[in-house]
Amino acid sequence: MFITFRQAGVAVFLAALLLTACVPNKAWRIHYTPGQPPAIDPPLFELASTVDCRETPAPSALPSAYRLAFIEFDDRGEFFDRGQLTQALQTIAEVKGRASASHPAAVVLFVHGWQNNASDRAGNVAGFRKMLTCLGPQFNPAGVAPEDTRVLGIYIGWRGQVVKAPVATELTFWNRRNESESLPGAHVVETLLSVMKAVKGPDFSGNGVSLVIGHSFGGGLLETALTQTLENVVLDTPSGQPIRWPADLVV
Repeated sequence: MFITFRQAGVAVFLAALLLTACVPNKAWRIHYTPGQPPAIDPPLFELASTVDCRETPAPSALPSAYRLAFIEFDDRGEFFDRGQLTQALQTIAEVKGRASASHPAAVVLFVHGWQNNASDRAGNVAGFRKMLTCLGPQFNPAGVAPEDTRVLGIYIGWRGQVVKAPVATELTFWNRRNESESLPGAHVVETLLSVMKAVKGPDFSGNGVSLVIGHSFGGGLLETALTQTLENVVLDTPSGQPIRWPADLVV
């Protein structure tokens, strides 16, 4: 079988196209400048009326303030930088310090899905920001300053997208599905438990509001990471005693 010069040229062109379309296995929210900590968004201040909050009962004209932290993992399920978790836990303590009985702290942990990551170009990042904007009026007192918000979002990033080329990206479905289910190792499980305990307390009896959400293959990641933990919570609860769940909602 002979390959013509033209065929070889087309093959090289296609190979180069795929290489340039590859999404690197990297952290998007870490600045590698020596001495500079991992990135965390400053307090954000938006009007809930700028997004469609649908069923949100709070008046849409109220200002909505929230914080947003990112914790990212590589293809082996290991931290790119443990400092991201440290910063997230510190921020949980800050929002809980401003909480009251009428305005408890709300921490929403979100694991993105297929064809997404933690970059600003990821649709799941934009969608999560909209969700936090809608939660703001429900948990923050009226007229709250952005730096005094009770709402914190924690975005769990992983390599949900490996290529950007049309058609080729659709063929990554099975690879990324399997990756999401095998990704949760010690670092991922540690992160989820640390966040939930920081919100609800070591015995999960606190009054902070903890929401844990997995979208698309992020749901498979959560299922793998939390199944044993939730089973242990049930088994360790004495008969006749109410179960203290580590989160108010896991979906």
